[in-house]
Amino acid sequence: MINDNTYITIGKYLVHKNNFLGGKLQVRSPNKNQVYGFKSQNITNNIKDILLKLNKKEPISFKDVDKLNEKEKNQLYTIGQKLHVSELFDIPSTLKSNEDKLKDEFILLRGSLMAGNNNPDLLRKFKIVLLK
Repeated sequence: MINDNTYITIGKYLVHKNNFLGGKLQVRSPNKNQVYGFKSQNITNNIKDILLKLNKKEPISFKDVDKLNEKEKNQLYTIGQKLHVSELFDIPSTLKSNEDKLKDEFILLRGSLMAGNNNPDLLRKFKIVLLK
């Protein structure tokens, strides 16, 4: 890919190595142009460790993910979305769309009702979710 040591590769994009090691994520396309819709951002050491593992093609362990707080998980999820790095989608995030949340709630309520739970509050919640 790129022979000089100024950039490292994460996914199909290039990251400025010195800024990255200093805690700032600055992403470029393979022809070294700025990536549309992705601004430079500060990253924590935990995120940096995970991205370095991606660069070295090492697996991301649960131990690495456990170090992340909610804000870091969300940031890493958005980085994965913008850079199209599918390995980062496996990390749990709270940034689900409302549609996904409704779908999960529907499946949960449907399962409870099918199991025989006919609680009136449960039926009311199920009807509300069904109509949304």
